[in-house]
Amino acid sequence: MMEVACQSERASLLSTTTGRSRIVINRLLLSLSTVFLVFGLFMWSSGGAIVRDSFEGVGRRSSSKQVHILVISLPESEHPNSHRMARHVLDGARSVVGLDSAKLLESNKVDFEKDILSWSDAVVVGSPVYMANPHPKILELFGNWNFSKDLSGKVGAAFVSGGGISGGQEHVLTALLMALLEYRMMIVGGERWTEAFGAAAVALFLSKAEGLGRRVASVTLKLNNC
Repeated sequence: MMEVACQSERASLLSTTTGRSRIVINRLLLSLSTVFLVFGLFMWSSGGAIVRDSFEGVGRRSSSKQVHILVISLPESEHPNSHRMARHVLDGARSVVGLDSAKLLESNKVDFEKDILSWSDAVVVGSPVYMANPHPKILELFGNWNFSKDLSGKVGAAFVSGGGISGGQEHVLTALLMALLEYRMMIVGGERWTEAFGAAAVALFLSKAEGLGRRVASVTLKLNNC
């Protein structure tokens, strides 16, 4: 009887010890799972920030090669609204590539060889709506470019100012982009689907112009591996 009692006591003790061990192991596994979960969330969050910065912060990265953005519009004296919009495009580009890497030229002061062919990596051309078409002086600008020169490695974009929301802006944008395509340039639109062809504005919506400048500059940096 005594032997049976001892065996029963040992079995009870072993069962109690095993139960306690299982509790300890379960608690340890729970703690480890929590640590791994927290670590995984941290890495996922950090990784997302890195990816986001790589796309959104492209203009803030140091670069061994500086790109140049040229914005072209009619003289301010001839069309102040178009020139005002051009300044917003310029501001957007400069916010990405810096003050000295983007400039605004009036259409009658553009030198093709120096400004388009040699200096610029991206060209943004703007025009007011003129009888539902680009202004004749902007069309003349395109006609003065040397068609035999290779502009296929450059980014092209366009912006339009108009007197009304349905005043022909999108048609003029398309015409400007077609002219840039004739010179084999790579076309870039605005930051959102609402300005897919570029930036069009009346007195409102000038933020679209800044967005266009930012996107042109960012894409140009990426294309030049900066």
